[in-house]
Amino acid sequence: MNYFDDMRFINGGVVPRCQAAIDQRFTETYSVEFLLAGRMYYGIDGGNRIILDRPTVFWHHPRHSYQYGSLDKRGWDQHWIMVSGSRARRMIEDGLMPLSATQYLPVLEPLVLAEEFRALVALIQQHDPCRHPETVVRLEHIVAQLIEWRTRTTVPTPYHGGIELLARHLRKDPCRTYDFQVEAARLGLSYSHFRREFRRHIGRAPYDFLLACRMRRAAVALQNTVRQVKEIAADAGYDDMPQFSKLFKKKIGVAPRYYRELIPPTSSAVSINETSNISASGN
Repeated sequence: MNYFDDMRFINGGVVPRCQAAIDQRFTETYSVEFLLAGRMYYGIDGGNRIILDRPTVFWHHPRHSYQYGSLDKRGWDQHWIMVSGSRARRMIEDGLMPLSATQYLPVLEPLVLAEEFRALVALIQQHDPCRHPETVVRLEHIVAQLIEWRTRTTVPTPYHGGIELLARHLRKDPCRTYDFQVEAARLGLSYSHFRREFRRHIGRAPYDFLLACRMRRAAVALQNTVRQVKEIAADAGYDDMPQFSKLFKKKIGVAPRYYRELIPPTSSAVSINETSNISASGN
């Protein structure tokens, strides 16, 4: 057997403004998928569905089922590679899955990755067996880049533990009032240094992360209860409905009144510990 024959390429593609609606298990195949632009909902094994609205890589493994699709008529720009074989299994299980328990990963350099995907798709669609080794190496280079980017954002500093602990408090109880000047002083940092360290370890500025946690908590309540929107807004600390609706749309991608229609309820337990799907913007 040839050294590279333990991975077989089934297909690949680049789909602008994708409107697919997926709800299935991909038996005996693996894939690497890349959302370059646009917005989509995403879920695994019928569980809680979240919204991806920034450049993100996600992947398929045969033991899971996947549910995702477009949120609007604009769709999303999709790049995908489908493979099989023992090397493909190792690539997903040992390469990508340890990077994220949620099976998706924000991308640091999306335009670079888009070029890599387009070149790889072009090779796959040539169906040239002489270029199979090059095709395998290109896909593994993409995985190596993702591992490098993930490592770059998670290398610990002396402040890593304190910031992670604070982030856990923010996720668990986002509706409290927090004074980040006080939190910075507690870590022995100036506020500007604290903000840089928080952004480095968590991926966004402190207040933006807190706001994302609040809106994610509200989204979970909208998805899994029949309570009125104004009650959920009040629980999040917002008596001003227009302000709440504006912030919810900014962070989740759609207005609260449409969220229930777009994202159906789930019967499984809902986790609010992952907020990296929401766009990182603000201060």
